[in-house]
Amino acid sequence: MSEYPMEFNIIVETARLNEIEMDLAAGAYMLLTDAVADVNLNNVPGLIAEIGVRLGFGIFSMMCAGGPTRYYIGIDPYGNILYHDCNGRVARHDYTNSMRNRFLKNIYGWTETTGIQFSLFNMEDTEFFTRFDDGILHYSNEKILETQYAVVHIDGPHELESVNLTTNWFIPRVPVGGYLVYDNVNHYNHSIIDGLLIECGFEQVKEISFKRSYIRRSLHVS
Repeated sequence: MSEYPMEFNIIVETARLNEIEMDLAAGAYMLLTDAVADVNLNNVPGLIAEIGVRLGFGIFSMMCAGGPTRYYIGIDPYGNILYHDCNGRVARHDYTNSMRNRFLKNIYGWTETTGIQFSLFNMEDTEFFTRFDDGILHYSNEKILETQYAVVHIDGPHELESVNLTTNWFIPRVPVGGYLVYDNVNHYNHSIIDGLLIECGFEQVKEISFKRSYIRRSLHVS
């Protein structure tokens, strides 16, 4: 954890630290920071987004790598709603509104001191896809309509139907040089997603633990 600012300890104060430390030891979250650093280096346009924010370590890691030159969004309904797990079961996973409030209190306190711009879209990913199909508006000296995504961390429902829907929504919105990063690819048949991405001009960059990152090399669809 020494590679991250001290504020990290605040962001994840009530997280399942054993799981986070296990991921860090495997370098899993470096897929996110490497992707953001690469799009910044190569001036790839677009937002930095995360589906499935929870206590915020993923989006926080990407903010640390990208700095204030990017606009960041998170998409998560919280609310302790029913959630489809990898085994097809429907259950509640304690992703409560209290968790959301704790995250927002911590992250906005930190962004105030760093100048980083972040917005939480407190809704399911399917609601987001319907309501923001034409882009995201934000304001920084002027009105800006963002229609592209430079890096997306897909860490929402981990079952094939949801991941496939999410992937198909983002594919036309990721420019050349942009990244899609997947978590828990062991929870569903990821080979289907892998094949779809390759057909649409993406190439796998890294696989660490159960995360995979893909970069878009071309807009060609085979």
